[in-house]
Amino acid sequence: MLPVLALNGKVSVAKKPMLRRLSVSIFLFLVLAFFLVAQPVKASPKTIVVPDDYPTINAAIDNAIDGDTILVKKGVHDGPYNQTLTINKTLSILGEDAENTVLRLHPLWYEAIILGQHCGWTYAASAQITADHVVISGFTVESDGGIFWVQGASAQVTGNIIKTRVILNGTAQTFAYNVLTPSVYSNGTLNVYSPGNVDCSGTHNQVAANKLENGNIAVMGSYGTVFANHGVGSIGAGGTSNSNVIYNNTLQDGGGIWGASTHLTIAHNKVANSSTDGVAIAWGYYNTIYCNVVTDCLGAGLLEMDKSGANSFYASTVANNVWGAKIVGWGSTSHNTTLYCNIFINNTRQVNTEENETITSAGMNFSRKINHGGFFDNGTLGNYWSDYAGTDLNHDGIGDTPYMVDVVRSDHYPLMEPFDVASLSIPLPEWANITLPKPLQKPPQTSSPNTSTSPSASSSTMPTHTPTATPEPSPFIPEFPALAVPLLLFAVAAGALAVLKLPKKRR
Repeated sequence: MLPVLALNGKVSVAKKPMLRRLSVSIFLFLVLAFFLVAQPVKASPKTIVVPDDYPTINAAIDNAIDGDTILVKKGVHDGPYNQTLTINKTLSILGEDAENTVLRLHPLWYEAIILGQHCGWTYAASAQITADHVVISGFTVESDGGIFWVQGASAQVTGNIIKTRVILNGTAQTFAYNVLTPSVYSNGTLNVYSPGNVDCSGTHNQVAANKLENGNIAVMGSYGTVFANHGVGSIGAGGTSNSNVIYNNTLQDGGGIWGASTHLTIAHNKVANSSTDGVAIAWGYYNTIYCNVVTDCLGAGLLEMDKSGANSFYASTVANNVWGAKIVGWGSTSHNTTLYCNIFINNTRQVNTEENETITSAGMNFSRKINHGGFFDNGTLGNYWSDYAGTDLNHDGIGDTPYMVDVVRSDHYPLMEPFDVASLSIPLPEWANITLPKPLQKPPQTSSPNTSTSPSASSSTMPTHTPTATPEPSPFIPEFPALAVPLLLFAVAAGALAVLKLPKKRR
């Protein structure tokens, strides 16, 4: 019971500090309850099925939010006509299976005008992915023409059959388990506007475990890793590229491996039956080419051309090519390029030594002079030559007499036995990523005659992949019932405090 005071014959309740403290405590408790209860509710990622929920992929994208997954059933799914398919949200777009789920794009065909002059007709981009962490998997991707642009960081393009040109132009992107093959019209002619090529022009991108069916991979950026790809085609690095790795690829009956770059590593690859050269440096400096196996090519097994130098070719096996090595320049001689510990076996000519060569251009033949270069030992070790006829009287594993390449060049330390390539253990650059990504679903079948490309419907199920994307926070969406209660309590508490502060009326 609260004490009372008699004032002028009237009774009044004493205003103790305890009452004020109690009111403040209640107010703070209610405010804390408000913030605990009225938290933002994030919209949960959902799965959209095409055509069950929306008739087209484009409509599904329009109605999706960041983090959603779009599952696309088998069939031919056309992109918007005369438009670019735009993916500007963090989505996982998954086809039921790559062989039977076709994404067909129809970009705008327009007249190119530069400085008021007609420069021909061309296609706009067929698709443009601008959001980060986008996943595209399980489709046959076809296009009338144009480029499939992938610009968002950490995008994943995996498990598709690619029949158009793809450019990876972002950071930390993955292009893996795809089949690269040219697009062919219904009459059997090649669609030159839609080759099965991928250009990796971003940084720290990974192109891995793809199958090439007359497809090509080109690294045009920096710190990219191209590894474990196989099939018919070519792999290279050019443009403004710098510091890339081409590792553990297997190519046959295609265009081999080429570089027009600096600080490029080409290692542990196999090239056979190339229609041109095996491993070629078209131009560039400080490139390292080692532990490759190059056989049966119609050009040189190892090639370096004009405007190149300070490159190292070592510990590769080069056999049964037209030339084992060709180190040449037309305007100048290549300088400071060294070949050592390589194994040259039964090439038609172990080294190209021709003074002139004939080239064909615009249907006409031209002859030009060749300037040869290169050093064929590193000062202590040379190469193994299957046609070396020298002796090794002191049994140190090095021939007693040089291997004469031509009147100017020679190998002063020819090896008597093939170099033990397996003994090498040379680390790749720290930034090189040669870990295969985990497939999101079954990789597509190839179109080789011995492989079925049309699995039965009963053997195929919709993918159950949960997207690994990290979406941006969803907008603040208050939950009204939870918010109304603390607001009401807050209003009551505020009113009570206001009453307590009012002056007492005299009775």
